[in-house]
Amino acid sequence: MVLWERLLMSLYLPMLDHQRSPFWGSNFSRAYTPYGATAISDGPMLGFCGQPSDKVIGSYLLGNGHRCYSPRLFRFQSPDQLSPFGKGGINAYAYCGGDPVNRWDPSGQFIQAGLNIMLGLFAARDAGKTVYQTNTSGRAIIAEQRHSTERDVLNKVKPTLSRQIAETSAVVVPVVAVVGTAVSLVTGGAAPALLGVVGTAAGVGALIFSKRAKRREKQLAKDKYYYLNHSTGQEANRVVAVFNDVKDRINEDISRGVWPSPDKIDSSIDKSFNAVLEVGEELRNLT
Repeated sequence: MVLWERLLMSLYLPMLDHQRSPFWGSNFSRAYTPYGATAISDGPMLGFCGQPSDKVIGSYLLGNGHRCYSPRLFRFQSPDQLSPFGKGGINAYAYCGGDPVNRWDPSGQFIQAGLNIMLGLFAARDAGKTVYQTNTSGRAIIAEQRHSTERDVLNKVKPTLSRQIAETSAVVVPVVAVVGTAVSLVTGGAAPALLGVVGTAAGVGALIFSKRAKRREKQLAKDKYYYLNHSTGQEANRVVAVFNDVKDRINEDISRGVWPSPDKIDSSIDKSFNAVLEVGEELRNLT
């Protein structure tokens, strides 16, 4: 009994003219298991993934007839020439290493595990570059804020811990999947099926987590007083930054006419001081 969910595949049969341009065609659909078995025997000769099939015995002649494969037995009926020490793996009769969901074997002479390992290493390398750039930028921001009194410098948002964890996970997950795939090739286990699902889910989760962390950092960067709420830099430098910010805002208001000019402020202060002196003199006369 086949304990796999069936996959529906459609085959398109175009009719071509002498210039190989399609002018007519039809399609035919069948349901297959991941191993290529189907209960429908009628229709065109081409079967699972466009491979020619033998309707009498229900097998496929893969690799241009190099090896006969039985989708009902889940195995090849002749050994792989690249087994057991080459790309064919230890089991010389296994189809896709017993994992047709995550692998493919169009010629019957190798499996896709090597390609998965290579892609996993490339993914880990790119994620490692991202982690290095994030850590480098974070250290640069901390060093710049240590002795700065500029508000724009103190307001720079360092990479959050959530982002660092997500990006580090994006490095660890492909490495674990690569190691598990390599071990399964040596031992003949079915680990890639589980690692493929878990690795994909963990990778997507880490990507979403990292994107959300970056969006959070952008929101924090819009706060003009982020450096006060999160105590960036040194306390004395933050006090100077606040003083400079208030002074700049007062000068800006003066230029827009919201505040009186400095000479008028001085005259107003003098008048107020003289008024205080006069009131004090009157109080002394009353006593």
